[in-house]
Amino acid sequence: MTVLSAFSALFCEEQPAKNGDVVVAVDFGASRSAVAYTLVGDENEPVNVLRLSGADSCVHGGLKTSTSVLIEDGRVRSFGVKAEELFAECDRPSDPTWMLFKWFKMKLHEPFEEDPFVECCGGGASLRFSDILQMCLGFVKDNVLKQLASVGVYQNGDPTELFWVLTIPAIWTERAKPVMRMAAFQAGLISSEQSCHLHLALEPECAAIAAQTDPCQKRLWKTGSKFLMADCGAGTLDITAHQVVQTSPLRLKESAKPVGGPLGSMLVDRNFLEFMKSLVGREVFERFERDEPGEYIALLKEWEEKKVRFGFDELDDAWTKLNVVSAISAMEGERDFALLIDGWNAAHPTKVVESLKSRKMKLSLSFELMKSFFEAPVASVVEKIGEAAGKCNGLEYVVLSGGFANCAFLQERVRQRFAGTCVEVVVANEPDLAIVRGATMFGARPMDIVVSRKSKYTFGVNSTAVYSDAVIEHRRHRDKTVVRDGKEVLDFFSVHGRVGDDLDVTKRRKRLYMPLTPEQTVTKIQILVTGNYNVFHIDEVGVRELASIEIPCNMSLPFQDRKMFVEFSFGGTEVRCYVFDASGEREIGTVPIQFNFYH
Repeated sequence: MTVLSAFSALFCEEQPAKNGDVVVAVDFGASRSAVAYTLVGDENEPVNVLRLSGADSCVHGGLKTSTSVLIEDGRVRSFGVKAEELFAECDRPSDPTWMLFKWFKMKLHEPFEEDPFVECCGGGASLRFSDILQMCLGFVKDNVLKQLASVGVYQNGDPTELFWVLTIPAIWTERAKPVMRMAAFQAGLISSEQSCHLHLALEPECAAIAAQTDPCQKRLWKTGSKFLMADCGAGTLDITAHQVVQTSPLRLKESAKPVGGPLGSMLVDRNFLEFMKSLVGREVFERFERDEPGEYIALLKEWEEKKVRFGFDELDDAWTKLNVVSAISAMEGERDFALLIDGWNAAHPTKVVESLKSRKMKLSLSFELMKSFFEAPVASVVEKIGEAAGKCNGLEYVVLSGGFANCAFLQERVRQRFAGTCVEVVVANEPDLAIVRGATMFGARPMDIVVSRKSKYTFGVNSTAVYSDAVIEHRRHRDKTVVRDGKEVLDFFSVHGRVGDDLDVTKRRKRLYMPLTPEQTVTKIQILVTGNYNVFHIDEVGVRELASIEIPCNMSLPFQDRKMFVEFSFGGTEVRCYVFDASGEREIGTVPIQFNFYH
């Protein structure tokens, strides 16, 4: 391929969604996932939630399923709750090719290498994160196509003609986002990595869109209203602050940087597992987890069903019964189960533990003991929401969404936190489905709903300037100058937007670039970020390379005409780069960005 043909083939030339096109949103959560679709057109077009193959009707009405995938010989054997059930039933030693993966999405919240390995349940084998994600999205894609065809919505069969939305936490770094886009491309959802048939949507924003377009809650918002969206998921707590710019059609602007962390309901699970380790012995339980992964998954499934049904309006003598027959038999079958209970009660002579009873290999957990699993995780969530609220003057509402928002104890503690203030606490209708519903609406008009966002960083590019004594910053960094082509120059951080700035979604920052020599065939641009508001030199503390862009030079043109204008958009859910011709008037297209995946 010649440089000129590479230049022509580099850019996305697809058209945006038009009336009648199908939008499919995938809320790919750390613990549970959901899918919905709608048609582009009227903003009142209904959103239809699909039931994925492998869902369990006993939890969330079957409209959400576990983000679990069973892989056999490099292919998806099953997905969702069905995958967990099959894995629990299999004889693992005779089926070493069966690998079950859960909670793998949390890898993107951690500092990671370009493509980290994820260990399967029970250990002993691992796969690349990108491979797991790709296979999951491929399964979802195939399942969605079948369901859309069965209801007569989309008979084409080509997934790349659909418009896809994948949800992501607002607190994710810019480096985590292209991992989702790459996986979507490899799974066949889109025809190219830069395809405009895929949008990444921020989960709290999606929940806000769903809440403010719900007929029962729409009355709560008016132009100028300020609110917090707290997406309380299984893996993360994700908080964004918004102000309503207008209500019809809905327009929002972000009024503070997203905050949160790994404060999801998985911490409740962790507390339960710590209790089990204390009950039977840490070494015994960890051996059970390692050697009996099927029974371990079955125990987690039993716990999950009890956890989501646990209510906090019960009497203090209410019990939660947990069937642990298989688990206890696998762990310590030769020991008397009653002795384990007696040992626990003797070691923990408090009300919470004294109310623990055993009955026919079932654990009967008292209300107080169950509540103890929730207390610390809920307190952390309430504290983080309170901190975010304290930075928002004129706050009127705190809206809770996500699966953890179904927890009555969490709802009550948040309401207690804002009792006596002007802040009203609102729980989104069907909070566990609010994200996928809002993501579908976002996909139908992604550039319209959120008009501006707060910059998480100071963004810019690596630029070069000829040294000048007249410039104060040049004099301050005189020791950093270098000589190129006989000129004393400085490499500096050319700022396109500063941390805390309002970044208009539709606004782009344009700069002129051109090759330095006639022999140069590619112009490389480094995108830099820092948490500092003021920055000048590229070597200052905190400055790091976020990504790079390589744009082929049009070698068919005379050297002096090979200049180009490059625009950056930092206000959207993804960093985007657009290239214009030498006049700066004709847009050539969108250029791929190569992200540096190291934190």
